[in-house]
Amino acid sequence: MEIILNLNSVEILKRLSSSLVKKTTDYLLEFRLSGSARKYVKDIAFDVARKFGVKGAARNRVVPPHVTIIGPIKTNFEQKLIHEIIETCMKHDLMTIKFSGFTSFGNWLLGNRVLAVKIKPSNELELLRSELTEKLSGFCQLSKFDTRKWKPHATIAFKDIDKKFGQIKAFLENRNCPEIQHYVLRITLLKNARILREYDFLQHRTLNRDEALNRENKKMTIMLLKKRIAKRNIGGNSE
Repeated sequence: MEIILNLNSVEILKRLSSSLVKKTTDYLLEFRLSGSARKYVKDIAFDVARKFGVKGAARNRVVPPHVTIIGPIKTNFEQKLIHEIIETCMKHDLMTIKFSGFTSFGNWLLGNRVLAVKIKPSNELELLRSELTEKLSGFCQLSKFDTRKWKPHATIAFKDIDKKFGQIKAFLENRNCPEIQHYVLRITLLKNARILREYDFLQHRTLNRDEALNRENKKMTIMLLKKRIAKRNIGGNSE
């Protein structure tokens, strides 16, 4: 009887200890595509979905085309996370990316293959991500992929594509991917797939969820971008 009681006591202590451990929250850091870049990724994702009968990136119409910078991020220190991201972003100016064809990755045995638009980031964007990864690793649990060389992409299809992977890949390889240059207007921090904060590189300020989704704020950002482009006298296929 004494041994049984001791075993029960150990089990009770384990359960109590487990219940007291605070669960970490998932965050994701990304930038969202806009203009012709957004339209191209969205259109090709739906073209693939219709032609091959897969869902993938077209599954959720609410999720905008985006490029993950770091994530998922697990931490209990939300305010510190926000502070470190904003403080780092404030040290950087407007950055760019370019579309660079198509790419694929993942393992068919694990059922996690992905087809995507390959993204070529500017040197300053690479530097920003490197600084953020170094800072966040001190108090956050990062994905194993965030400790490796960054391979930015905008997803076209994933999850249910394994049986048609070769066909879809061939279809994309026979298409011309435009060399779009895109400005990274904002960096977005998501909490449980919802906007928590954004940093706007043109307005030079932090936005909460309501401010980030506000149409007038978006118009202001685009207006400032047009003024910046006019000042630099940059032409070509940019936005």
